[in-house]
Amino acid sequence: MSDPGPAQLDLIRRYARTMREMHADAMAARGPRIGAREARDRGPSEPLRKAARVITGRPPGDGAPTLPAS
Repeated sequence: MSDPGPAQLDLIRRYARTMREMHADAMAARGPRIGAREARDRGPSEPLRKAARVITGRPPGDGAPTLPAS
């Protein structure tokens, strides 16, 4: 089989660039990765803490330890 010509090489390069761009767009649309620094910097929100108190039956501010902000 013969080597690819200039037009084929250009097509291959354009295809690779398009696939990289599409992949980057898809990853950006999905949001931050699990465990990404932005997600780690935020601790549990107050609505989650209230829901946990309701589920466990603890009244708010009963002196029980709260979850650490990771």
